[in-house]
Amino acid sequence: MLCPITMLDSPQQRFLVCPPDYFNSTFLFNPWMSFSDSVDITRATRQWNGMVEAMEEAGAEVELLEPSPDSPAQVFTADGAVILGDHQALILRNDGPRGALEPRNFADWLRDDGFEVESIPPNRTLDGGNTLRLHDDSFACGLKPEADGSGERYFAKLLKLTGGTLLHQIRLTDRRYLHLDMAIGRVGDAGYLVFKSALENGLASLEGTPIVDREIILVDTQDAERFACNGITIGDTFMTGKISASLIDAIERLGYRAVTLDLDEFHKAGGGLKCLTLPLGPHSGI
Repeated sequence: MLCPITMLDSPQQRFLVCPPDYFNSTFLFNPWMSFSDSVDITRATRQWNGMVEAMEEAGAEVELLEPSPDSPAQVFTADGAVILGDHQALILRNDGPRGALEPRNFADWLRDDGFEVESIPPNRTLDGGNTLRLHDDSFACGLKPEADGSGERYFAKLLKLTGGTLLHQIRLTDRRYLHLDMAIGRVGDAGYLVFKSALENGLASLEGTPIVDREIILVDTQDAERFACNGITIGDTFMTGKISASLIDAIERLGYRAVTLDLDEFHKAGGGLKCLTLPLGPHSGI
């Protein structure tokens, strides 16, 4: 069991990323994937390199996880773990083949970096894309329609035992947006992007969560399909996909600079910028 969570964090935001050497979108894990729309790995590598460069320009420190030929989806490092406190991590397990291949890779890297790690029990799964740290340091977790909630219940219990942190469960309804980070994106401490059509009860799903204490920017279907909510904040910069000018204006009215990146090769597998980055501190990628 992890020790009580400590919220110390280094001034510089750190992220773990994995080069897309073996990335493809033919493992048909979600509705975004198709055998007929294969990945252009040269273009994907160029886009990934551009992402890393933009992150470093915004002030982030970027660490590399060695890619695995056995897991074409390991490039989505956000699914590997949840960082709970300073150098404290919960290793996650995804559905399908990823659940058997990736947890050890992430656990080994994090231990070598000095993390204390706990692993979700082998009979439970939890997707990193379904967790979101909120501005008050509580977490939100998306609950898929078919999910039994066992992974989420374990996560809630662990948070309570290690720091008394709350977990707010939000039910999801659209199969194309079955990860919370496709429906809700945090813009620093100022507000949230919300694609309400992906939430079972629309904005009513957010009642009782700290999200309603900040400004909510509604995202339309066109921007949701550009993975608008799947972004990260580095300092005063919010980074996401190629969103509309009107959404850029709304984000910048919150006091953040909006940087948009072309990551459409990764969209073919249902992932965007947040999926491609694992924050290594509790206040990295907020």
